[in-house]
Amino acid sequence: MEWIDLETWPRREQYRYFRSLDRPQYDLCARLDVTRFCAFMKARGGSSYHAMGYFVVRAANGVNAFRMRIREGRPLLHERVNPSFTEPRADGELFKCVGVEWCEDLGEFLRRCGEASARQGDRFLLDSEEARDDYLYLSCLPWVDFTSVSQAGSFDRDDAVPHITWGKYAREGGRVTMPLSVTAHHAFCDGIHVGRFFDALQRMLDAL
Repeated sequence: MEWIDLETWPRREQYRYFRSLDRPQYDLCARLDVTRFCAFMKARGGSSYHAMGYFVVRAANGVNAFRMRIREGRPLLHERVNPSFTEPRADGELFKCVGVEWCEDLGEFLRRCGEASARQGDRFLLDSEEARDDYLYLSCLPWVDFTSVSQAGSFDRDDAVPHITWGKYAREGGRVTMPLSVTAHHAFCDGIHVGRFFDALQRMLDAL
């Protein structure tokens, strides 16, 4: 983690302007082609949710804007960010938030996801996880092929942790697509940065 020097940072004017707004976070939704991802997971097996989370975090870690946060009123850049998954509890009705340390190896990452979920049991949130800002908040709505998503929040203008949600698969002319929504903080993240994230993620999925 490194602090960003506001006196020399080229983005300081945009940062100060958007941070002054009551709600500097915005939402952007687009469709992804997941045809090859679905075939890959059918052959490989395992959790498609956690596997998609792996690629989402990998793409996000490649875009600096997705790793920037505000702590104690100052901007900072994390070396990497990790996923916090919204997962169903054993009863299938309620959910829990499970933090996982990300790693480059997909197999090892999926193993960590399974272990973290089992270790947490049905607890909604671990006390040690609540204050962390090196997360991406990930969730999936497999019941809904949505066109937009807005996130619940306290309208904290310094909350810069991105929320990323994906939805139900849809078949379109022999291809499989799904919606994915990003909630990002405009002090750090412009449309060009979200676009880079989507482009990187789509390239990864196409390469499977």
